[in-house]
Amino acid sequence: VLVSSGGGTSTSTGSVRVETKNAGVSGVSGELSLQSGKSSHGSSGSVYFSTSSSTEGGRIDMNSGYSSDHSNGVVSFFGGSTDGNGARGGQVEFISGSSSSGVGGILNFKGGDSLTGGNVYAATSTGSYSSSGALHIKTTNAGTQGISGSIEFTSGTTSSGTSGAITLSS
Repeated sequence: VLVSSGGGTSTSTGSVRVETKNAGVSGVSGELSLQSGKSSHGSSGSVYFSTSSSTEGGRIDMNSGYSSDHSNGVVSFFGGSTDGNGARGGQVEFISGSSSSGVGGILNFKGGDSLTGGNVYAATSTGSYSSSGALHIKTTNAGTQGISGSIEFTSGTTSSGTSGAITLSS
């Protein structure tokens, strides 16, 4: 099935919008699901979100919307589970863009702004039988004309009281 907007020979192309309608006063809005089919042998189909090539790259935004009364929704990226003996669960990768003649892209993880700022957590999983997962933080090797990147842990400043602590423990 192909859903396509109209082309533009000298101006912009048309937009494609898929949405569920607003719910009534006591309901919830409908679910929008994009899913590839199952396979009994081999890989299931892929789902791609991509902007096309241009002189300036496009943008892909995913958000859980705005809530006026309650805690907001969640945006989850899940690598998938397996029951295969000795098999590894699915992988989730966040990779910033490359540049052949400039500087590579930036990868930001940031808690939300509020009266009390949001937290950012990085945690490994529990091993129900064996070891828990390891957490690796590293910079990669430099080229022949440079130095490798630094690792910096910094606690923010405060106008009253003491600033936050940095604690390393095993």
